[in-house]
Amino acid sequence: MPDLKFTGFPTAPGTVDALLRDWFGYHAKIQDDICTVPEDDPALLAGPADPLTIHHQIEIREDNFAEVADSMIEAVPAEFDRHAQIFANELPSNIVLPGGLGAQSEFHAIASEIAVASREQATHCIATRLLPFMQRTFPIKYVVPVSVQAANTQQYLSFSKVATLAGHVGTDDLDTLLRRAKVFSGIELSSLDILNFIEPVTRLAPVAFTF
Repeated sequence: MPDLKFTGFPTAPGTVDALLRDWFGYHAKIQDDICTVPEDDPALLAGPADPLTIHHQIEIREDNFAEVADSMIEAVPAEFDRHAQIFANELPSNIVLPGGLGAQSEFHAIASEIAVASREQATHCIATRLLPFMQRTFPIKYVVPVSVQAANTQQYLSFSKVATLAGHVGTDDLDTLLRRAKVFSGIELSSLDILNFIEPVTRLAPVAFTF
């Protein structure tokens, strides 16, 4: 693997080299306004971490819903708690779902409740609503939690966006633009977009054929 070379960034010591170290574990060197990660850097050789973690299969019985719910919530990275706290004021107070679609309507109502719930509330909802619904509607015997490593994935995506922005505006305006609220919010991708690909193959696959 060749060296990674970055240009167009602020190259004073403690700028882009510190970011590369803190975010990715790279030990970069700055020379002649070029930030270089050597080809033998251990973190570079190891490659990026997997964006998904597939956890152990959990057996489901009618008497262990609470235990299964605890295990499922434990698989949710703590970063989502911080995200929920930051954006708590932006969460909807009322979610309107189309009715008349049978199990699909019921499922989306439960999933929406979990999506905006606190960790404790989500655990209760999984144990008392989601798992009983799944076992009643689709007689499931096992569940496999899949979690997104959103913070690590977002670091790679954000760095690519910063590099692109630096190439367009230069370093003088870069800091000002980065500090502007939600400067990247409309630029794809985000770390959670991977869920759009996971959901169709992991969540109620029979929906497409039975409802």
